[in-house]
Amino acid sequence: MDNISTRNGLFAGISAIIIGLVIYLISPMGFLSWGGWITIIPVVYFMVAAAKTKREEEEGFISLRAAFTASWLVYLLYSLISVLFTYVMMNIVDPSLIDTAKQVSIEAIEKMSGWIGEQGTEAAIAELENKILTVWAIFSLAFL
Repeated sequence: MDNISTRNGLFAGISAIIIGLVIYLISPMGFLSWGGWITIIPVVYFMVAAAKTKREEEEGFISLRAAFTASWLVYLLYSLISVLFTYVMMNIVDPSLIDTAKQVSIEAIEKMSGWIGEQGTEAAIAELENKILTVWAIFSLAFL
């Protein structure tokens, strides 16, 4: 793995954790809804920074493959850190976030009720209530 990408990936992951914790302290509901969009800002910044640093190492020219690889490795490392952070938050720090995630999802489905109709809304909510526990159970078992 590239040292530039590793460093920038760690910075992106750490900054996403810090932003996630601040958002969680402000609003646990925000952590699950709009908070994820804010963490994209440092990720994009560190992906671009890795590509620029790689270009500087190559004396001003970088191939598309090298730029993509440097950026993609940053995103990959950030994703691993982010998944582990979310797992810890939802299973160790605050297990009630699973119920909050269900509530956020139900609210999003209800906002789309005009598009999917009343029966579609009820079916989607029923399916969500059955599957969300299964998904988190599988996700929890994956880290045992």
